[in-house]
Amino acid sequence: RRDTVKTGRGTTSKVWTLGVVKESVNKHMGFPPTPKDGAWTLSARYTGWAVQYFACDSEILLLHVRQTPKTVGVFVDCEKGEVSFYDVDTRTLMYSFTGCTFTEKPSTLKYRGDDITKKQDYTLRHK
Repeated sequence: RRDTVKTGRGTTSKVWTLGVVKESVNKHMGFPPTPKDGAWTLSARYTGWAVQYFACDSEILLLHVRQTPKTVGVFVDCEKGEVSFYDVDTRTLMYSFTGCTFTEKPSTLKYRGDDITKKQDYTLRHK
């Protein structure tokens, strides 16, 4: 399963989160959601001229990204239990969650400002 979010300086959103959540996750949960909540997410925050990227793991991890990606992709491998985030244009891995357990159908989560959407309209691909 793959999904993407457009990023960059042209966006009107100062904060965004992209990831995968269990279908049963309450979309009004506290942010940032973590694997304990049933969510595997990557977030970005625009701070003036710079962008900070965070992996929302058991603790919030600041990621060091060489260049700001224009599009961030997420790839889910249910068999391996991995959720990976990458720069679509350079095919550079940004962060991977491992040991993920999917006991229900995963949904993608896109959050920009106050707008949260969960989607299930993607075909699940197995490697």
